[in-house]
Amino acid sequence: MLHVETRSLGRRSLSSNVRRLHDHLNVSLDEAERQEFVQALNDYHYKRNVYDLVYNLRILLDTPEKRQLFSLLRKVIPKSDQALFDMHTSEAFLSKAPGIHRAASMPNFATDSLQDMRKIVIKKPASSKEGMGFSIRGGWEHGVGIYVSCVDPDSLSEKEGLLVGDQILRVNDLNFEKMTHEEAAKIFRVGRKFVLLVRQVGRIPKSYVASQTYTWVDPQGRSISPPPEMDLSGKNPQDSVGRRSGMNLLKDSDERKVNLVVGEGSSLGLMIRGGKEFDLGIYITGVDPYSVAEEAGLKVGDQILDVNSVNFLSISHDEAVRILKTSKHMMMTIKDVGRLPYARTTYDRTQWLMGDQLSQHQVAVFKDK
Repeated sequence: MLHVETRSLGRRSLSSNVRRLHDHLNVSLDEAERQEFVQALNDYHYKRNVYDLVYNLRILLDTPEKRQLFSLLRKVIPKSDQALFDMHTSEAFLSKAPGIHRAASMPNFATDSLQDMRKIVIKKPASSKEGMGFSIRGGWEHGVGIYVSCVDPDSLSEKEGLLVGDQILRVNDLNFEKMTHEEAAKIFRVGRKFVLLVRQVGRIPKSYVASQTYTWVDPQGRSISPPPEMDLSGKNPQDSVGRRSGMNLLKDSDERKVNLVVGEGSSLGLMIRGGKEFDLGIYITGVDPYSVAEEAGLKVGDQILDVNSVNFLSISHDEAVRILKTSKHMMMTIKDVGRLPYARTTYDRTQWLMGDQLSQHQVAVFKDK
């Protein structure tokens, strides 16, 4: 029996929409796919990140019939998130977003001929709970493809001829050259039969050297330039870590003090993004209708500078959530930024294992098992 969490939606009028979504899930998806769908929805309820919700679900909803679930899902998310949801589920966005690319024809590999490629068919037994006996590394988020990093002895994959150092170019009708690691792993986890197109390149990714930059969007999700006085981390270079506190006089006209009291039976109704682990400040990404936050005038695109004299310019995401959830009386300093950070990680250099290192890696893996 599938259970869709509805407590956080908070409106009785949504119950029929939830039931309709529940019914369509049972018709359109198999059990494993329904579990992936519910996991993505639960992650959204926890993080309230619309982009991540759509990003995760488009792996499963890969046919016109399945994508009808997007319109049903829209009706059970808060109205404050529906504009972003509409943008991210548009045909233009789904077709341009990196990751899932339907292959109408054979991918064009400029430096390799078809003779270098092999087709491998792997079918997991319906009665078996075991995996297919291989592991992968890499992914589009690292600027590389998907590579086979380990093949278990006597596994289905070994028997079909899969090798360490194979690059997976395509699986069924999906192009794996621009597939993220998470997307690839989910596809192998959910499916039963796979037709792999691979080539032996004799190397696998070892490590990545990364640098981060950030893009920004307005409250409607449209691309926009960073705030004028802020660097790409979302911080004001002129602000020291200890400058902000609830006792400081406000120096900027777009900053304001907000007093919030969360009474019995009320909810703050606030969703945030950012944290020092992302080199970001804390930004408001959603405000529930009729909530304490809405009544206090908080809105999407505001940055929280401090709460009860606790500096929010250099606070972790989890600690910020804890303070906002447990505090019943809060004095906030808010800055009207009018935009949100969207993180993009760029990996500049990949280190590789190749030659004898591949064999040593395979041996080390099985020693650890």
